[in-house]
Amino acid sequence: MAKNTERDYQIKLNAEKNAQAEFQGWSVKRLIAEILKIRKERTHLENKYNSLIQKQELKSDEAKPTYNQKWTYPQKVCFILLSQQRPMTSSQIYEALTKADKHFEDFRDPLAILNSYLSRMLVSGRLNAHKLPGIRKHFYILPEWLEADKTLKAEYAAHLNFLS
Repeated sequence: MAKNTERDYQIKLNAEKNAQAEFQGWSVKRLIAEILKIRKERTHLENKYNSLIQKQELKSDEAKPTYNQKWTYPQKVCFILLSQQRPMTSSQIYEALTKADKHFEDFRDPLAILNSYLSRMLVSGRLNAHKLPGIRKHFYILPEWLEADKTLKAEYAAHLNFLS
């Protein structure tokens, strides 16, 4: 421990000697001008730092929740729909779950398990199925995405992907 304090002392002493050698021969006016320049630069950097901190705080306030492996599968399905902000078919939800969930592929038949969860969520009212004429698939949507007359809101209807 004593070696470190001695070394720190030597470094500090060496830095002072270097500073004295650098500023030797400077006039008082030049030193004052340099100090004022450094102060101005410091306030500019502090303002810039504070604005960056405020931007970071705004981003953290808007931060979206992250996927949690401990959630139940109905919670995970709702999270996927909320994060995508669009109606999805069961195959699209399946693809998103296989990417996000570590244990989903461990089921013997993950697609059948997902379909059973989706059907239970439909019965409980946690999800709604949106069917379009001429298309065999159902688009799964959240109940808050429906208008009062049970039609899909325009902002979500624009995201229906018929080709997937």
